[in-house]
Amino acid sequence: MKHVVLLGASLLALAASAAGQQALDVAGLSKTVDACTDFDAYVNRNWQDATPMPADRARIGSFDQLRIESKRQVELALAEAEKNPAVLDTVGKRLVATYHASGMDAAAIEKAGLEPLAPMLREIEAIKDRAQLAATMAHLARLRIGAPLAAWVFPDPKDKQRNVLQLLQAGLGLPDRDDYTRDDARTRAIKAAYAIASGCSRCRA
Repeated sequence: MKHVVLLGASLLALAASAAGQQALDVAGLSKTVDACTDFDAYVNRNWQDATPMPADRARIGSFDQLRIESKRQVELALAEAEKNPAVLDTVGKRLVATYHASGMDAAAIEKAGLEPLAPMLREIEAIKDRAQLAATMAHLARLRIGAPLAAWVFPDPKDKQRNVLQLLQAGLGLPDRDDYTRDDARTRAIKAAYAIASGCSRCRA
């Protein structure tokens, strides 16, 4: 967790020099709609009319645009760091740059294949009883992998003064529950292809 916080802080520091966005887009406010009559249209109509749905996305909104812009700024900062290593003046920044470079080494990633995941897949394959299942799920949770249940601590919906453990279904790679339970020819073909892609023989079951 210490390294995660350090990396996050360093990303912010790396991106600090990138150009920012306006905190409030007043140009998006309608000049023809009365805010007291239709506040939604007053705030959003100009933006909706001027914002087409990107061809490569299923949705778009102000928060999506913030994420896109944030990613762009981080990429600019990392590109700047690659050209000018002198800006990597802290351990955190150097960790970020090294981590980014490792993810951009497509040749090494392709060569490694699933080998980096082999120990985890062997641990999953070795599950024989409930105790091993619980231990493996706990191990995955420590790695922030929520499969088949994700465990999170959130404020209690019925009492905001306390936090409670919440369990959520997670970690399913196929789109729908029925993709795991149906037994028709098409579903069997999907599960067989999924097993090959994931390298997990249990997925064939």
